[in-house]
Amino acid sequence: MSPEILLKYPHGIKWSSPVVILLDRDGNRSFGFRFKICQSRNPDDWYTLVSEVSSAPAKDKLNAGDYIRSLNGKSPETPQEAEQLMYSLENLDSLRVIVQRPQDILSKYKRCILKKQGRDRTKTVSCRGVSMQKSDLNVYIDDIPPSLYDRLCTDLQIQMPRENDWKLLGELILRLTTRDVERYKTKTNPADCLLRDLRNEKGFTVPRLINFLRKMEREDIISPLQEWLDSEQK
Repeated sequence: MSPEILLKYPHGIKWSSPVVILLDRDGNRSFGFRFKICQSRNPDDWYTLVSEVSSAPAKDKLNAGDYIRSLNGKSPETPQEAEQLMYSLENLDSLRVIVQRPQDILSKYKRCILKKQGRDRTKTVSCRGVSMQKSDLNVYIDDIPPSLYDRLCTDLQIQMPRENDWKLLGELILRLTTRDVERYKTKTNPADCLLRDLRNEKGFTVPRLINFLRKMEREDIISPLQEWLDSEQK
């Protein structure tokens, strides 16, 4: 085996030996599968499962319920890391997946996965053929309460001495050009326009927004957002 860091075993399941799967995008630019982030009995332990196989090239190579140990040598250990990894795979034409399979995949465990998916509310993020289904641990800009959203816009736009932090945020996330910045400046509320544009970014979540704000050292903005996000995850 290659020296990838492998995830911890989910509790209570017997797994096969690791299997290396090589996938190339098909004519539709798809790898043909989705994966799901799951939490073990230990709240600090997360693992990744194949949740759906839809088409070639994953068809006949991956199965729903396969335990993903590594994607191109990387092993996400939190939902946020999994989301970041998914976006890093966006422009790749090939994918190396290391999986282990439940020994009873055709019976008890597979039915358990399908039953759980039917019960849980999930959101799906797609990225050029690789999709990730996540529980409500990840929430989106549209989910932010109006009062908190207005405060976020205000803090990004007019709080001194960082009245242009909306511009920095846009440069970090949307790679705004000088012309883009000038266009935003003509708006009554540039920060609101920026956040509205971020809604059109596939899978852009509040945790990702918080990560960018942390790079900007805006703990004053992060604090109320994080407090609200924590309440949503309970």
